[in-house]
Formats: sequence, structure tokens, C-alpha cells
Amino acid sequence: MGNSTSQWDIILSAPKPSIVLDPAVTRFDNLNAVDIEKVWRCFSSSATSMATTRKEMREFLSPLTTQVSGTSELTPDAKKEFELHANALFDHWVSLVNAEAKASMGPEGSINYIDFMELFYALVFTSKMKVAEKIEYLFMCIDCDFDGDIEFEEVRLDEGRGAGRRAGAERQQYITHHYN
Repeated sequence: MGNSTSQWDIILSAPKPSIVLDPAVTRFDNLNAVDIEKVWRCFSSSATSMATTRKEMREFLSPLTTQVSGTSELTPDAKKEFELHANALFDHWVSLVNAEAKASMGPEGSINYIDFMELFYALVFTSKMKVAEKIEYLFMCIDCDFDGDIEFEEVRLDEGRGAGRRAGAERQQYITHHYN
């Protein structure tokens, strides 16, 4: 097999190709770890499923209202601006999912929801965190009991279990120490 750490070092040090994000995505990239954590807490405290509607997505992303709207205060205009951009992001994401669905299910394949975890992973990977921090952060989001393993129960959201059910104070202390 070889040393996987060495392989990661090679991959991470290779020249990076230029990436152009869709305009619907650009208002949600370059987030800092604290903002990512706010989104995670909002999602993990109220989500009952990974399948997310437009309204639920706006709710989960609502901690980003001032950043996305480009204002420093939470005003009615800022909320409208945020909703405009959040709706565009949802529409963009659904169009990608529907293209895949139609390819596999034919013309009948049309979906009106997104997998919020896919979107959340994209937010993390387009954030300001370093690559190693992004990987560690996502692992930490799922490893609810801090045992270093991800069990099946930790990726389920039903019955009050699953991603994000970690004690708030312990998690906040970890985030503050590692990502600020």
C-alpha cells in the first residue's frame, strides 16, 4: 500500500488548477471557521433529514445573512438580499442534482430538494481554512463522541442522534482553540 501521508503530501503540494465558481456560489465562499460553525450548529440542532427544501436551506444558512448581503446589520433589506442569494444557490444546486437525476432516471427524474451535507461540504472546502483543517473539521462534525471513529449511528439524524449532537460547550472550546 505505501504511506498514505506521503501521498497526501504529494497531492497537496501539486500545482492547483484555476477554479471558477458559479455566480450563485460566490456569495457563500471564503467563509471563516466561525461562520461555518454557526451554519453547522443551525443545521445540526434542527435538521431531521439530510434532504433539505429551499426554506430549510435558507434557515440553515441564515447565520450568514450579513456576510452574504454585504451589510454589517441585520436589516429587512439584508434579509431580502440574503434570500435572493440563498434562493439562487438552491436553484443552482437543484439544477446540478436534477441533471444527474435525469441522466440516471430519465425525464421523470426531477428533485425539489438538496442534500444539505453536500452543500455543507462545499462550504467548508471553499472556506478560508487550510486544507488539513477542513478535513479535520468535517471529521469532527461527524465524530460526535470524539472517539476518533465514525460509527453508523453518528451519520444518522433520526431519533435525536447523529451529526452535530456533540455537547455545545466542549465543541465550542475545541473550535475556539483550533480555528480562531
